[in-house]
Amino acid sequence: MNFTWCWEGQDVAYDEQEITAQLRALARPLFVVRGPRGVGVAVEGRVHPEGSLQLLGMVPALPAERWGDPAFRQAHRLKYAYVGGSMANGISSTAMVIALGRARMLGSFGAGGVSPRRLEEAIREV
Repeated sequence: MNFTWCWEGQDVAYDEQEITAQLRALARPLFVVRGPRGVGVAVEGRVHPEGSLQLLGMVPALPAERWGDPAFRQAHRLKYAYVGGSMANGISSTAMVIALGRARMLGSFGAGGVSPRRLEEAIREV
């Protein structure tokens, strides 16, 4: 079965730089089409029985908010399934841990090698 595609306001990307930009738009669906200049991609448009371009493939939108296990995100009240921070000596700051938390991501303060006094301060700050 052949599917066709029609675009709605945005040109099809054919060159490497434009295609790379479209591939990075993960929050939008991606359409791979065959057009007058060959195979290209676009992030806008729709499958249509009377479209003007051959639809070769499509990938649904995959915004960062949907990455990772939904149960894990829910259990930890996270928006993003990301972890940031340091492993030892508090290399990343408490400010980073706080910023990650405010953005609803997990953050860690690397306490290995940190004095007990500095660790207590970090805990209070976070």
